[in-house]
Amino acid sequence: MLLSWSDIKSVSPLNDEEQIVLVTREHWIIPFMRVVVYSLFVLFLWVIGWIINTVVTEKVVVELYHSFSLLATSFIVLLFALYYHNYYLSMQIITTERIVDVDQKGLFKIETNDAFLGNIEAVNLKQGTIWQNIFNFGSVDVETAGSPTTLRAQGSVFENIPHPRHVVELINSLKHDAEKK
Repeated sequence: MLLSWSDIKSVSPLNDEEQIVLVTREHWIIPFMRVVVYSLFVLFLWVIGWIINTVVTEKVVVELYHSFSLLATSFIVLLFALYYHNYYLSMQIITTERIVDVDQKGLFKIETNDAFLGNIEAVNLKQGTIWQNIFNFGSVDVETAGSPTTLRAQGSVFENIPHPRHVVELINSLKHDAEKK
């Protein structure tokens, strides 16, 4: 099941007055860096293959390494496809009444948690590395009243998202508006 932007409403039903304010996911630099790491590993396999081709005279060894290299490259491509699938389908949705966290876990498992703005006690920003400051991404923790499993019991609700300060300001503004009602 692929989820398009028009299918967001099917993730968690919205009432008539609730409107989607923001949909976000991890910053683009996170999957880009994963592509770089995977590509370096494949390049390393190819360089080793080139060295084996030039140095080793045993045809069996060369063919065996090429088979291993092809299998490893295929595995890396499938691993990245699974990662991208999970990246694309995982998102955080901020509405006028609540925050919805959608986490795709593998091919078929999806976890959806939400918290109403009235239950939010604190919103905290985490932006500690130089890369997070340069590319303007970070994590936002949302602490809720009541059960710690309302959103995520561990870690941030919004992990490595672009413009985290904007998200904190938006949640605080929506929370303030919800308290006025």
